[in-house]
Amino acid sequence: MRWRLLTGLAFLVVLAASATPALAAGGFTLTPRSGDQFPTRTYLLTLPPGKTARTGTLHVTENGGAVAGLSVTPLTDTSELGVVLIIDASRSMHGTPIAAAMEAARTFATHRDPKQPLSVIVFNDHATVVLPFTTDQAKIDSALAATPTLGTGTHMIDAVQTAEQEIAAAHITSASMVVLSDGADTGSTATLGSVSGASRQEHARIFTVGLESQQFHPETLRSLATGGGGTFTAAGSVSQLSHIYDQLGAQLANQYLVSYQSLAAANATVAVNVTIDGVPGTYSISYTAPPLTRVSTPPYHRSAWSRLLSSWLSALLVAVVGGLLVAFAVITIARPRSRALRRRLQPFVPENAPDASAPAITEALYEHTERVLGGTRWWDRFSEDVELAKIGLGPAQAVVVGITGALLLGVAMAAIAGSWVMILFAPLVPVIGRVLISVRAERQRFAFATQLPDNLQVLASALRAGHSLVGAISIMADDAAEPSRSEFRRLVGEERVGVPIDESLAEISRRMRSREVMQLALVTIVQQQTGGNTAEILDQVATNVRGRFELRRLVRTLTAQGRVSRWIVTALPVVLFLLIYIINPSYTSPLLHTTFGQVLMVMSAGMTVLGSFAISKIVNIEI
Repeated sequence: MRWRLLTGLAFLVVLAASATPALAAGGFTLTPRSGDQFPTRTYLLTLPPGKTARTGTLHVTENGGAVAGLSVTPLTDTSELGVVLIIDASRSMHGTPIAAAMEAARTFATHRDPKQPLSVIVFNDHATVVLPFTTDQAKIDSALAATPTLGTGTHMIDAVQTAEQEIAAAHITSASMVVLSDGADTGSTATLGSVSGASRQEHARIFTVGLESQQFHPETLRSLATGGGGTFTAAGSVSQLSHIYDQLGAQLANQYLVSYQSLAAANATVAVNVTIDGVPGTYSISYTAPPLTRVSTPPYHRSAWSRLLSSWLSALLVAVVGGLLVAFAVITIARPRSRALRRRLQPFVPENAPDASAPAITEALYEHTERVLGGTRWWDRFSEDVELAKIGLGPAQAVVVGITGALLLGVAMAAIAGSWVMILFAPLVPVIGRVLISVRAERQRFAFATQLPDNLQVLASALRAGHSLVGAISIMADDAAEPSRSEFRRLVGEERVGVPIDESLAEISRRMRSREVMQLALVTIVQQQTGGNTAEILDQVATNVRGRFELRRLVRTLTAQGRVSRWIVTALPVVLFLLIYIINPSYTSPLLHTTFGQVLMVMSAGMTVLGSFAISKIVNIEI
């Protein structure tokens, strides 16, 4: 019976020793810090006041051998140590106890290391954060100057849980909590086990101070200190609180992080010994190195698509298709082409008409594109712009090239950036192509408008010389520069096949967006129906056209800044995004790989387009 009793007492002693920091013979303590990944081992070293430690004076051995990468760092130098003062504000603390508690807290704050962030929490039936973590001494003095309002209840464990949440929110890597109370916990929803586990997870220790009174119950305070790796101290009177808090402040200000790399093998039992020069005593502990982690991965199975791509059938298919393409290219280049028919039809068809010798597949694609888009107002305007721009492609060809370029750009941008949101840049190809075509077409229209006054004077002179209206237009077309030459030659050709001159002039007016040509059409109608001196009328029309053109040129000069601003404002976000992505891809990563960032990208693109459209409407003044 006696042997069983001794065995039980020994077990309790071992259990209590494992739950608290190990104490060396000389008084310094070492607390293993959890959360490190082996082989890294980290301990929290607490020295008596006046003692110091550094890498050269602290010696660590494992199984008698030296360790690798030993470092000793004061916690105050790393700003890793925070302190939370948790003060009981229940009604049992009324009068002298609460005043002494606040005075002790002020003493602790005064004698702590100035680099240590401090937080203050008071509790009764609920916990209140009086002061979040700060090193500002003025804020600390202000928070501790006022006496907290007392209330019913003693939710001590809930207050510790609130302190742990404050530590986690402030990203304090190592912390200490000092709990002062004169009674047991009443009404807390948290448990001792949960707060003890959370303190180990947050690398925080719990020190408790019990103020002895008639309601004094130290069990909860002892359990908190034991589970939190700290110590429990009982104050026999309120006069001892300042001395106890002063000692705690000095102790917490003299702490170090001891870290090294263990050289122990997996599953080995390791005996650790720590000594410090100038500090008597030896710290000893043992642990078992963790086993090697066995990572099991499922066997690799190639997908059906991967097997198909690497099969002989795919290689044969690629070889056949590639050979056919090469043969087709050689035959197409080497085959002679008959251009006699094209030369005869050239004056009556647009210069960028599709080549009759184009492959059947390509021709079918162009015909299908024109069949789908033909007949719409957009297609008619686009076809006219393509014809005027003289880009060497027909409208259907331009559409196919734009769509193909958009697909290639979208896939390339998505592959480079690793995000499918970059497909948003794909429409840049057709948009830029459409803008370039419009710009070239507008240049042709502007050149036509510039040439029109001189052409009208040549037409009037030809009429005075006795030529008919059609003959005068033919003479004018022969002497005119492009694009006037092509437009008026088209008119002469259409008149030869029976199209009235006024209808041809109306078509030229619509294509060139020139109201002046409509005046010429009205002159031809009047000349055909009533006769009269057409040359004088044309001279007056030429004078009016030249005056209107001068006014239009003045407006274009005054709105030049607005037009340039439109393109700068439109291109600036795109260019800046691409430059930032090239210089620092991680800076643009939230925009590409988060839902909120992708939404912002879409909104920015839409607002940029709307802004460009609004500016274009403002600076485009019709005259």
